Amino acid sequence: MVYCFQLPFVEAQKIFDPVPENFRKIIFSTNVAESSVTIPDISFVIDFCLTKQLVYDPTTNYASLQLSWADKISCDQRKGRAGRVKDGRVFRLLFKDFFERVVLIEHEPEMKRAPLDKVILDTKCLDMGSPKELLALA
Repeated sequence: MVYCFQLPFVEAQKIFDPVPENFRKIIFSTNVAESSVTIPDISFVIDFCLTKQLVYDPTTNYASLQLSWADKISCDQRKGRAGRVKDGRVFRLLFKDFFERVVLIEHEPEMKRAPLDKVILDTKCLDMGSPKELLALA
């Protein structure tokens, strides 16, 4: 069983505080580690290689977030959180052979996995023209 939790915003902001001498910062990797935020002093990333993805079931017309293996591109992005300011390492909690054979290079874009009505409503929220014109650029 996998337990997922979120830190309150105030607690999450503590990652930007400097660490005392002889201490290390470690990220237990999630999708947040794929963001472009640089967190100073990260020494290690421990990557479970998991992610939650939007999955749409056309038979039930229901979309849900499901836990799945992250793709290799996402894992490389997570790895980039360590070593941006100083030397760092990533530890992936998978067998190397499994990572190389089973983990996909990249997932299908969410735009193709999401129900069409959600994609259209999201494009309307962007207020960048009609959904048809905007999606034609994709």
